[in-house]
Amino acid sequence: RSPAGPIPAALVLPVAALGLLSLLGGLVVGPAARLAEGAGAASSGAPTPIHPAYHLDARPENLCALAAFALGGLLLAARPAWRPAVAALARLGERLGPERAYRGALAGLNRVSDAIHRTEVRDLRSKVAAVLVPGGVLVVAAVAATPTEGAFVVGGLAGDDLPLTLMLAVAALAALAATVPHDHLSLALVLSGVGFSLAVVYAFFGGPNVALVAVLIETLFALLFLGVLAALPRDLLRGATGRHTNLNRRFRDTVLGIVAGVVAFVVVWGVLSKPAALETVATTQTELTPAAHAKDVVTAILADFRGLDTMGEITVIGIALLGLTTLLGRGRTR
Repeated sequence: RSPAGPIPAALVLPVAALGLLSLLGGLVVGPAARLAEGAGAASSGAPTPIHPAYHLDARPENLCALAAFALGGLLLAARPAWRPAVAALARLGERLGPERAYRGALAGLNRVSDAIHRTEVRDLRSKVAAVLVPGGVLVVAAVAATPTEGAFVVGGLAGDDLPLTLMLAVAALAALAATVPHDHLSLALVLSGVGFSLAVVYAFFGGPNVALVAVLIETLFALLFLGVLAALPRDLLRGATGRHTNLNRRFRDTVLGIVAGVVAFVVVWGVLSKPAALETVATTQTELTPAAHAKDVVTAILADFRGLDTMGEITVIGIALLGLTTLLGRGRTR
């Protein structure tokens, strides 16, 4: 029986088996010793022989263990005598001790969190704006505190850059067009146009692998959006489409979009104004691509260095899709 109550019957057998296994481990030391020696040799690079066993003598370790067992037995035997005093001390601690301060602080933090949640506007645009505002402030503060002499260079526009410039303009116009539609189908199609135009930009930049990945991802997401829209009830979509946005909130979204675009432009301009390094870590990694049994560096990064991360992302998306499919199958749309 534990202080919190009786031990569940399902735990008695595993606990007893674990105790018996620990006892036998001290009598039959061969398997554990070989395992520990192998681990030590792998860690230190040299043989690490050990000789574990029970030693029944009067060494300090054994005396301390026996004293601990004896003291524990005395405490259990004298439990009726000291339990009321411990209970009174526990009640006093609940009233005057750190637990009360902890509970008060936790309740205060919960109230602050609830106040922030009530203050935050509950649509997706406002959540994005709540990230853009502090991010923009930090970027502006960094630009203001950093010497900018020679950081922003105005270069020329060669004839070979015209196709890339045209596609960048198309991507920018597609991003602006994504803010106009109110119906979900048009919005999904316009967002796909943004992704496909960026894929063409990647191709002009000399990254065909990245362009192919962008096309694949954009196609999958377009099909995903269309499938979700087909599964949702029509009245729910019409209600969301007909919902009017507050004029003040629309003005706020416009201002935030312009500020975010200007900040991003300044950052990209400063980065591209710096000359490219002649020797970088990326060059070394690209040269070592065959050592990873890959034909290009993108495949090596996705399959080897970010393999587990990519698998985790795919798992999260798969679980989200399964949950969404389950909810839609049961008719739960709210």
